[in-house]
Amino acid sequence: MRGKKYIVGILLLCLVLTVIGGCKTSTYEMAHKKEAPRYDAGFLIDNPAQVGQTITKLIDLSVSAGEDMPSEESMHEITVTVKEVYTHEEAWEKLQAVEGNEPPDEGYYYILAKVDITLKAVASSSRWFNLFEYITDRSQFVAYSPEGDRYSHAQVMPPDPVMRFHMVTGDDKWGWVAFMVPESDDSPRMQITKENTNLWFELFNRK
Repeated sequence: MRGKKYIVGILLLCLVLTVIGGCKTSTYEMAHKKEAPRYDAGFLIDNPAQVGQTITKLIDLSVSAGEDMPSEESMHEITVTVKEVYTHEEAWEKLQAVEGNEPPDEGYYYILAKVDITLKAVASSSRWFNLFEYITDRSQFVAYSPEGDRYSHAQVMPPDPVMRFHMVTGDDKWGWVAFMVPESDDSPRMQITKENTNLWFELFNRK
């Protein structure tokens, strides 16, 4: 009888440990389900988010803390919104106020976009909040044609604040990014080219 109770106790302990282990990995497993290919606005060049539309994506910041494997603590939600877009003369009016900026090349026009980024930790504990950074730089914001042709970076300095931040969880930052595209393109797109972001946005105002 005592032997049977011992075996039953071992089986119950194994069951409890299995359940606990499943709870520990559930957030990580859910994260990877959420990272599966998505076809809604903001995730494809053919379906970029509109100006003013907010896009949220789950990203892994383990590398920023010197780790090589994602964990619950390294998973974060990034929220991006292109708040405003100025083109042609309106963009140049704002850009020429910055010393050293020159007019666009012949056959091209400038675009100036105001981008807002918010970073939020997925884990309920904020114990490691300062270990995981999301570094933004205006060079990571690239303009494309609707057909996928990549445009060169504009050789102008945007107004302050320029999109250049070291963000940790809880931060909400906004900054300007500038582009130069051909006059023949009236519906360019912008991609955030960071390897863990890769979101798409329109760089024109719908009529």
